[in-house]
Amino acid sequence: DSFLRDHLDWMKKASNWAKFSATASMGVIHASHTTEAMTLLEPYLPPSAPENDPNAEHPTVSSTGGYAEGGSLYALGIIHGSHSGSCATKRQEASAFLRNHLRNSHANEVISHGAALGVGLTSFGSADLEVVNELKELLYTDSAVAGEAASIAIGMVLVGSGAGNANSTTNVESKEELDEIIAELRNYSKE
Repeated sequence: DSFLRDHLDWMKKASNWAKFSATASMGVIHASHTTEAMTLLEPYLPPSAPENDPNAEHPTVSSTGGYAEGGSLYALGIIHGSHSGSCATKRQEASAFLRNHLRNSHANEVISHGAALGVGLTSFGSADLEVVNELKELLYTDSAVAGEAASIAIGMVLVGSGAGNANSTTNVESKEELDEIIAELRNYSKE
């Protein structure tokens, strides 16, 4: 943390994905500091609707910029994603916060990217299909950046569950047929 405080000018000069990475690195620096996470990241987090008013509108997300905001959402996931320092309650609170931003940030692929990675980390290994479905919504948007993060996050959520097991998803009649498919793929990759 002292590095960032001593080098704030460096962080201010960072732009685009460098700003995303610099902000996300705060999650590594403060990993497992779950009680202070929101306070530490508050200057960088995107605006949220008031927590105590379920009817309040979520602030509009700009389609440009958002690198520090996206990085801060990823940092929040890093802080709470560690099972060694985060209790289940804090992890669920962080996941709910991140999922709220995930649902409301589709207009900005950078914020969506950070929110998806954060959701993946806070829901790591949970096999929660509700989370997977929210990530799929982002995956189906026309954004390679957000879609990449959504697909990585889906893998994080489903890790260890056996979902997507090759034996259960392939419909191959015999070993010979499988060998033929592999040979065709090898030939295709040489072209």
